[in-house]
Amino acid sequence: MTLVINAGTYSENVMGRSLARGTPSRPIRVQTSGRVVVEGLVRIDDADYWDISGLNVTWPVSGNSDDHLVKLTGGTGWTFRDAEVWGAKSFAGVLVAGAASHYTLRGLYVHDTASTNGRNQDHLIYVNSTSGPGLVERNLLVGSPNGRAVKVGGAALADVVSDVVIDRNTMVDNLGPSNIQVSGATSSVTISNNIMVRPDQGRNAITAFKLTGTNIVASGNVVWQAAGVSDPEVVDLGGNVQLNPEFGPGFVPGAAAAKGAGYRAP
Repeated sequence: MTLVINAGTYSENVMGRSLARGTPSRPIRVQTSGRVVVEGLVRIDDADYWDISGLNVTWPVSGNSDDHLVKLTGGTGWTFRDAEVWGAKSFAGVLVAGAASHYTLRGLYVHDTASTNGRNQDHLIYVNSTSGPGLVERNLLVGSPNGRAVKVGGAALADVVSDVVIDRNTMVDNLGPSNIQVSGATSSVTISNNIMVRPDQGRNAITAFKLTGTNIVASGNVVWQAAGVSDPEVVDLGGNVQLNPEFGPGFVPGAAAAKGAGYRAP
């Protein structure tokens, strides 16, 4: 089944609940005909084998700072991809919650969250799903002055979040305080082939907060204008380098040594 959304700007909240369920052989696809922008909060629950592409979302005229701009709860086998999400004045631009499994965030441009909540609490992508596996890949994540590009951790430090791969993303100017942070009982997170530039001054690109989980590993990442690659709780598997990616338009690296990393990597 394919659902097509006509081009336009829609000033409304989207509540996708009690959804029909796809299957691996018969997924449900959401596509757009031209550029679609939702000026409102998007809630999608239990989207089993849904493939949602091109659904751009920005903050509504009025909204609650205790909320999330796009919230994807539960479901298995779903993908949210190829969209722009920006201007959140809330805890996250994109939140993955509940018991989501075999999910993918791909090809997103998430940017410019406002400093709205307490210190370091306004993220671009926030993964606190207590299931997995999950994949965050080939996204451009720019401009969270009070949060991380990607935060992985439960709503409570004792919550177990695991089996997350963060691969080939480009992250710039995420100052609250790092590009990626893992926290609490989070375990089994692979951080690979990302470009991470300008976390908060004096901080590593990858940070850990009260981490009790294990098997957090990093490899092949390119880091610049940071104190270092990662906090000591993260296992360095090699290939992580500190060098100027020499960005051109669209944060595409010009440095030869950086071209195998980031959202535009081959």
